[in-house]
Amino acid sequence: MSQLLPAAALLGIFSFLNADIAVPISRDALRTWGVGEARKTGILADDGKMAWMLSGTDVVRTPKQASASGELRDVTIFRRDAEGRLLERIGAARALPQGDGWQLEAVRRIDIDTAATANLRASIGRGGSTSGRCR
Repeated sequence: MSQLLPAAALLGIFSFLNADIAVPISRDALRTWGVGEARKTGILADDGKMAWMLSGTDVVRTPKQASASGELRDVTIFRRDAEGRLLERIGAARALPQGDGWQLEAVRRIDIDTAATANLRASIGRGGSTSGRCR
């Protein structure tokens, strides 16, 4: 039993450092990126008003409730390559259903590699494919 004491002490120190140092740093980084608040998960957790979904390799954040006309507000698309690396972030003030996709309005696209931003109008087709036209 006394042989487990050093391992238990190391595990306790690691847990403390993770909770007091690593988690707050990660939470601040997520806020800076505008990804959102980190929340607890599980049956009793408050899951907020946003939903996270996968569309192909992309991650999409939308409100859980659409308006009566199907409009979504504050939609964010995190475009990723096949290996899961973030390529760009697309934020739209409004998303309106159109045909088999979405018409995004008041769009801001940020290229992760170059940090270049562009305001554009984009339509999201079936399967998460994105085409954009600068305006």
